[in-house]
Amino acid sequence: MRRSISLLTLLLVASGLLAPSVGAQSERAPGEPCGRTTIDATLRINPQTGVLECAPGEPVRVRTELAQPQPDRARTRDALTSFFAIADVQLADEESPARGEGSDPCYPSPGISSSAFRPHETMVPHLMNAHVRAANEIAAAGSPNLGDHFDFLVGLGDLADNQQYNEIRWIIDILDGGKLVNPDTGNDPVLGGEGYDGPQARDPRGGGGRTPQQASPDLPADGVLELANEPFWATGFRHGNDDAAERLPWYSLPGNHDVKVQGTLPDEASGRDHNELKAWRAIYRSYYIGNAKVVLQDLPPEYKQELCGAIKEGKADRVARLLEEWSKDPVLVASATSRKVVPADQARMALYRSDQIKTAGDEEACLAVATPARPIAQHACRSSWIEEHRITDGVPVGHGYGENDGDESPRCRDNQGKLLERACYSFTSGLFHYIALDSNPPEGMEKGNIDPRQFEWLERELIANSSTYYDADGKKVHNRAGTDHMIVVFAHHPTEESMVNQAPTSPGKTGADLRKLLLRFPNVILNANGHTHQNRIWARSNETLGTGYWEVNTSAIADVPTQSRTIEIANNNDGTLSIFATVFDAWVAPNAAEVEWHGHDHSHETEHGAERDINEDWLASWGREVMLHDPQQDLTKKAGTENDRNVELLLKTPEWLRTATELTYTGETSEQVGKTLDASAVLTTASGRPLSGMTVTFTYGPDTHTATTDASGIAAASFQLTGPPRGGSLSIGFAGTDAYQPSNITVPVTVYASPRRQASAASPGGVAVI
Repeated sequence: MRRSISLLTLLLVASGLLAPSVGAQSERAPGEPCGRTTIDATLRINPQTGVLECAPGEPVRVRTELAQPQPDRARTRDALTSFFAIADVQLADEESPARGEGSDPCYPSPGISSSAFRPHETMVPHLMNAHVRAANEIAAAGSPNLGDHFDFLVGLGDLADNQQYNEIRWIIDILDGGKLVNPDTGNDPVLGGEGYDGPQARDPRGGGGRTPQQASPDLPADGVLELANEPFWATGFRHGNDDAAERLPWYSLPGNHDVKVQGTLPDEASGRDHNELKAWRAIYRSYYIGNAKVVLQDLPPEYKQELCGAIKEGKADRVARLLEEWSKDPVLVASATSRKVVPADQARMALYRSDQIKTAGDEEACLAVATPARPIAQHACRSSWIEEHRITDGVPVGHGYGENDGDESPRCRDNQGKLLERACYSFTSGLFHYIALDSNPPEGMEKGNIDPRQFEWLERELIANSSTYYDADGKKVHNRAGTDHMIVVFAHHPTEESMVNQAPTSPGKTGADLRKLLLRFPNVILNANGHTHQNRIWARSNETLGTGYWEVNTSAIADVPTQSRTIEIANNNDGTLSIFATVFDAWVAPNAAEVEWHGHDHSHETEHGAERDINEDWLASWGREVMLHDPQQDLTKKAGTENDRNVELLLKTPEWLRTATELTYTGETSEQVGKTLDASAVLTTASGRPLSGMTVTFTYGPDTHTATTDASGIAAASFQLTGPPRGGSLSIGFAGTDAYQPSNITVPVTVYASPRRQASAASPGGVAVI
């Protein structure tokens, strides 16, 4: 199953993921990572050995589709926020009966799918842990472009692979940290359950076809598949990789794999009445936690053909019914050639995304699948994807959903205050309002949409955080009730290609609808998402309205190139914002052979009650190498282009965020008729910095003059005071620019007919014109 080294290298170089082979560019100790981010160093495959090694870093590229860069922006900018984005861990219980790796043969030439089976899947938990450790190292050093502190990490969906209770718990526990995480499953008292019971017959091989033992002679004899199923220590998301370091906040939102079997098959099937649905769910959960695993390759041809047809056509309801039929077919259940026996485990229970999706009686149906050999913990039946996020040692409690669903919950609600079924929420921090969407329709298959009730909630959120916006007809609306914030939207599905689900059983708004809505609001600056397993970035704009925002798609941890991102946002104070999106790799050495199993182990599981010490860094490094030699991976596509990786994304500053200005009058306030009134004013920022090259308008009576400010911020104009005597006010105005807010002042002016008349102004016969 391994591609040739030359072809793999060619693909990597063509993708821009790897540079042509030259010597390593930086000094580092053996066993250490190449760099904090890919600005510092990248990875490449050595064409002779097929093994990963360090390569030069990749520069930051400036994208100007939405605004033009100003030359001094690095000097004038202020950092506003920084956060991490991770996506598509798809951390799989590789021993579960519900895994769908047997569906790979359904797909057309070359005869394999891109995600159902991964040879490195046993090491994905360790890769996830290594990405958290990378984030910790970056957080301790400061954000890569601005040197800023980090505010939070957000998981953009598909953190679990199969909506299972144990997968979701592993993710939460790895992010929380400060504990052992045991990725092994199977607790059947009859069959046991210790060790690996997945589909692989031998340890996966790495570069050049080398075995793990050839790479690392000090590796324990158990083999990688067994070692990867031992408990390992997770530090968690912190300000540094010390267990005592400060915990940092992390947030989560669901992807299709979090709430559907293999990301495609839902808990519910359309057209079923309640009792039928309860029965289906009971069967479904029994299959999840049981020990009879359907093996597609060995099914009777008619069954296999029907299932493959349903998968290719996206008929999730039909797939569900086939599983139900098979579970009741005594011939298939008894057949040793159409199923695999694995240790059962109640921790594989499928979770609903929220209590609102549960139907009355489903808890009892869940508990009904229990047997004396396989008791069901009532918690697993009563819990949900949201509730599990509230069982945490990390911060904040609920990780976006709040401590409970009371009135103070940040969860999305309809205009009557009733919680929505989908798992959306929002929160405000400083100048920013963050909106997390649930783009996963309850019907089958992997494509996304936004249901009408959530779409209405989203529009209300946008309006509440905008003092001006455009209605559906393009008319500008001044919203006195709105409080201005910059708006960042999180979702699992990108609007391009993926948010296109228009199934009649689950009608909703598509990505085109979402883009159109977001572009009505000048305060929207960013939409961050995952799902595609690719690094991609799009500029979104409405030229008629003059609005625009950036859409940033982050690749998967589960697949090539196994990368995550930092996002940094700055106000350049010149009429533009900069959004820096920077790619980073797992915090492990490029070559597992550099990592001594015992000597380079930074944590000791035996100190926390485990039977043996596991080197999770070695496992992560080996898993990444195996991944890069997986022929199912599309290396040329997933890494993205150079404009999709390390970038500075420019856009116009929202009007309310422009720098405040002040005008101070410094000219004459009185003069004789027939002479010249010399008017002048100084234009500065609110903090007192002079603004040069700006246009200031002076108006006195019917006369208007414009002037440009000099290096000291001074503008001047002269008015010829012709008779007869007249009085009034001098108006001075700065109309503002993309960078600076407007300002205006009015100055009273005294005009007199002659010096003698002025001198007698206080006497009964004197005349003063003001």
